[in-house]
Amino acid sequence: MVDSFTHTQPKEVSINGYNMINAKFIALKDPVLNHFTLNFSDKEREKFWHKITMVFSHILQPITDLIQIASQQTNILPQTAPEGLQLEAEISWPNL
Repeated sequence: MVDSFTHTQPKEVSINGYNMINAKFIALKDPVLNHFTLNFSDKEREKFWHKITMVFSHILQPITDLIQIASQQTNILPQTAPEGLQLEAEISWPNL
């Protein structure tokens, strides 16, 4: 679905969409952790969030690829990527 969106929209629309989604994702960290990891240690909470971030990164990989290409061709840059965001080739998938 993300791949289809990325290929049917102008680059700027995809990049703006990524920036909006990314900002919402970052804002969800504390509420999600507070809801699901109340009895977790700090280390367990960070591990839990890291797993969520990996799934999020995988889903948005087509837009991330587009952004990398666009940023090499122009000066259109995304907002800060989520903590732990990596290229798909670099992701080491944890057991969810």
